[in-house]
Amino acid sequence: MKKTLLIITLFLLVGCGGSNSSSSSTYFNIIPMQIGQVYVVNSGDQVQKSTEDTQIKIVHTEGESNSTVELIQGSANLIRS
Repeated sequence: MKKTLLIITLFLLVGCGGSNSSSSSTYFNIIPMQIGQVYVVNSGDQVQKSTEDTQIKIVHTEGESNSTVELIQGSANLIRS
């Protein structure tokens, strides 16, 4: 059973930047992540690292639509769309 797709999912969630379009109908909820706290993420959510040494653990269970992320080191924000 594939439980973690750590590296691939990390690049998909962390490496993606947002667009610079300014639409008044778009709303983002920015949540500062705390080390050791587990967050449930859904499709469209993004993790944006704030420091270069940031490490994030991502767990995805096959067959489920949600994943979990946990800040291991550094600083990051969870951006919910």
